[in-house]
Amino acid sequence: MIKIFRTIRQRMLKENRFSRYFLYAIGEIVLVVIGILIALQINLWNEQRKLAKEEQLVLIQLRTDFRSDLEQLEGKIASGVHIVVSSAAALRYMDNPVGVQRDSLIKELGAILGWPTFKATKNDMSTTGRLQLIRNPELRSMLSNWPTEVTRVQETEQEIKSLYLDVILPFTIDFGIAREMVISYYGDTTNLGFLLDKRPFQHLHMARSVKAPALEEILNSAKLEGILMNTMTINELSNWESATLEEMIHEILALLDKEIEDDLNSAP
Repeated sequence: MIKIFRTIRQRMLKENRFSRYFLYAIGEIVLVVIGILIALQINLWNEQRKLAKEEQLVLIQLRTDFRSDLEQLEGKIASGVHIVVSSAAALRYMDNPVGVQRDSLIKELGAILGWPTFKATKNDMSTTGRLQLIRNPELRSMLSNWPTEVTRVQETEQEIKSLYLDVILPFTIDFGIAREMVISYYGDTTNLGFLLDKRPFQHLHMARSVKAPALEEILNSAKLEGILMNTMTINELSNWESATLEEMIHEILALLDKEIEDDLNSAP
């Protein structure tokens, strides 16, 4: 093709047809520009298709991750509700001690030995630059805010953990009811919902300590009453924050499902 153009130009120059040569040169330049634009457009289409495929893979992985996070968060909320309900029940026993059975009280007290946690799947969207692959601005914004929302929930979880390690555990040991509470806690499958393998605790069966305080002393403990109230309050707050996070996951999953479906429908 280039040789043909060169031949035409040389013939025109030999024939002194400068005006036609000038028009021809302009036409040749236009053709070259059009060719470059077509090549650039083809490269752009190929790049867009490549990015679309990468985005599709990211969306599918995110959907898997958030479905897993949702399942974990639902379990965490269920455990938190169990702690709140048990704490409230123990407080009612203390308010109305007549006829209270020791085993019933210890079972409710045992629930406060746990602190439900949520470990969100790390996708490193922002640090890896994959967030920019997401074309939907609403979805991109929610994914960008996700780590902040998770951190808020985990900060409250740390407060629950501190309450357990700094207050609950030392008190139960000093007061003499730790043995009963631990046996009750690990003997109640409701408390072990976060464990995939519960076999290590199947044989944790022991008698109550002979050094344990009397039932009346437990029911009259003002410090235990305060611990139960704080445990119930902070777990209720954690559940509220977790429910907000749960709603956010549902919204993200809905957007992910729509984007994945739209991409599949638009694929050639």
